[in-house]
Amino acid sequence: MLLFMRSSSGMRRAGEFRRIAGFWAAAGCAASLGCSSEGTAPNDPAPGQRGHSICPQCRAGGETSDFGSTVEPSPCEKSEEPVAVDEEAARALGFGTVLDHVERSVDRPFEWTAVEAQAGAPAEGYTSATRVSFASSIVSAEHLVPSLEGCEDRLAVHLLVSFQSEDGALSIQGPMLVKASRDERAPQGSAFLDLATAEGSLRLHPDSSSLVVVGRVVLAARFWPEDVRGFVRPYVVDDASIEQDTANFYYEPLNGRWPVDACPTHAWPLDADAPGATPDGDSALTMRDQLQSLLNQDPAAGTWWDGTESVVTTELGPPTQICVEEAHSRVLQLGYSVPITLSTDDGRLQVAQSGVGRHLVR
Repeated sequence: MLLFMRSSSGMRRAGEFRRIAGFWAAAGCAASLGCSSEGTAPNDPAPGQRGHSICPQCRAGGETSDFGSTVEPSPCEKSEEPVAVDEEAARALGFGTVLDHVERSVDRPFEWTAVEAQAGAPAEGYTSATRVSFASSIVSAEHLVPSLEGCEDRLAVHLLVSFQSEDGALSIQGPMLVKASRDERAPQGSAFLDLATAEGSLRLHPDSSSLVVVGRVVLAARFWPEDVRGFVRPYVVDDASIEQDTANFYYEPLNGRWPVDACPTHAWPLDADAPGATPDGDSALTMRDQLQSLLNQDPAAGTWWDGTESVVTTELGPPTQICVEEAHSRVLQLGYSVPITLSTDDGRLQVAQSGVGRHLVR
């Protein structure tokens, strides 16, 4: 199998990639997809020591080759058989857009957020508002071919990603896995990295004196056509629970996200007049107008305590903080805020509030 990365001269074989990146240094790495072995340059600290100051109690070994989730795979996913492919073959199979989307480099505003940690002291050594540099390059790819009839094939792309916060709190790199169908507009990737391979001024203080613990960094990214959105979550878990769904000890004092806006990192922000907010391709403003039309058709009748009757009308203002969640290039959910004004036709009531709307597409 050939590992590959993009360069000015096209694809480079695994040996050349190792000489350039210095990351895949283990002798057997070229034969292992998702390889996580790390080489040591002459001036580098020994493996497992670079992140020691971030979490002195944590032993090395937090990285995992298990890129899955606790969600049960579908029957189609269970039937998938991986077939190694190079970039030319992947593009010939129709996955060119996926490859183009997942190899990126961005510099964006970043925000660290403290989390109330139940199993230790607050983290130190970071600045809440900073910036982040994130980069991803392709290492290898597999064509995932399902054996069940009616299932869609996918592409698994193994990336080498790097994350560095401008405040100096955290710098880390490692493997990330992306699985996507041909029509996926925004592929998603996840990496589970060993905190012991990280560098930075961040300091974690887990209360774990009686346990053997491992530090991990979850790094997730969604590769939208226009930008890359992502989050990072350093945490500490007991060694016995490292590959389990539940943990006997868990410490997560902070997490971070980029860019800094009103939407979750897996969603895409839209302007009110931008198309694509609904499955029909309409804007959020158009959707608001449709809702307003329905409200106008059936105004509510009410009665005051003194017996006087009145008609209550509802006026919807322009939506803001519009966030679209997609899967397979299909809108699944739309979230937004909208000003709402309730008033009666006799002028006795006029109340303005800000409402939150959420539309689920079934």
